[in-house]
Amino acid sequence: MQKNSRISFIKFIFIIYVIILIFLSLSYTLLLMKKLGSNSDEIENYGQKYGNTQFIKYQGKISIPVPSGGRYFLENVDISSFSEVDSGDVSDRSTLVVGMDKNHVYCGNISLPDLNPDKLEIIGNGYYTDGTNTYFCSPNPERNEKLSGIMEFLQSLVYSYSKTKRPQSYIYPYTKIENEKKLQAVKDLYLVATDGEKVYYKGKLLENADLKTLKRVDMYTEYLADKENVYYKSK
Repeated sequence: MQKNSRISFIKFIFIIYVIILIFLSLSYTLLLMKKLGSNSDEIENYGQKYGNTQFIKYQGKISIPVPSGGRYFLENVDISSFSEVDSGDVSDRSTLVVGMDKNHVYCGNISLPDLNPDKLEIIGNGYYTDGTNTYFCSPNPERNEKLSGIMEFLQSLVYSYSKTKRPQSYIYPYTKIENEKKLQAVKDLYLVATDGEKVYYKGKLLENADLKTLKRVDMYTEYLADKENVYYKSK
């Protein structure tokens, strides 16, 4: 009798727990949709856009949309010196999400560490250098792998009821290139760069890639191939 009573109590607590989770999830979703919808439309309609980029200045802040994630604001940005980064190459889509001020270079809303904006050079295909450090900034947003599902849920709940920072669920991925040699963009191979020996795709090294025979398998997937290997992304 006592055992059945204990099991019933555990079931009751579990049901209450599930109901609370559902309620919090619905509350978060409704509040977030309301905030994102009105705020984003207002910024788009009345903000000042930087050239052909995705950056918009509005009410003393600079923001950028991250597809599937919403609109994010740049932190510690110097608005008076902020500008777009223009390569003059309309095919280089990464410049749409790269901007800089006197202190930082931004890939989306995230500043790239130790990249000097005063010495910034555009390599092309999404690669940037200051002569010492080199980074790749992807023009295509991806799921933020560093943010776990549990942390995203908890941060989202906190954000929905306060004015704290919204969780960065999606980002424009960036990678630091650990190579002292100067890279150059590979013509007709989107997001690929080389130092003459090593070959990089989206900032990741393609092991043993033969640049002379490297090509895309097609224009719709991330498969590449050379005379000996087939690569998916950087693997």
